[in-house]
Amino acid sequence: MTNPNRYGRLDIALHWVMALLFMAQFATMQWRDWLDKTDPALEHVYGLHSLGGFAILILGLIRLVVRLRRGWLPHTPRAPGYQKLAARLVHVTFYLMFFAQPVTGILSTGGKLSTQAEGIAKALHSAGGWVIIALVTLHVAAVIYHQVMIKDDLLRRMWVERRKKSSFSSN
Repeated sequence: MTNPNRYGRLDIALHWVMALLFMAQFATMQWRDWLDKTDPALEHVYGLHSLGGFAILILGLIRLVVRLRRGWLPHTPRAPGYQKLAARLVHVTFYLMFFAQPVTGILSTGGKLSTQAEGIAKALHSAGGWVIIALVTLHVAAVIYHQVMIKDDLLRRMWVERRKKSSFSSN
């Protein structure tokens, strides 16, 4: 039986894999900024960034299907209305960014648009990166607040539960 106040294993795996992918995306862009524009490694950095973006798009689609089928978990019982609203807005915006970032990344480098349209897509992609950094910051701050100040053990909902050892013994 599953606990209705905890995310399932698939939800948890998607959450943490995507968190790692977002960190890798940020790292590749930092790496890009450290490289000289003529460095041949720059092509590999962009390749890694593109691959990560594609993975986020695919995993985001899977995550959206899972969320639509399973719904959202209820908010913690003592959460005031403004916290519930903030939590929902952050989560919905994350889902939007799972798609907006890869799409604007593709459009900004695809070579199929006018120079002006590619420039707009590139600006949106860059701004989207900052939106994601803000979302992650809010998300992590909220988790810390729940763990340290409220002490409602919210993090446990998105952490893998240890399996209980079997008490089976043969006589």
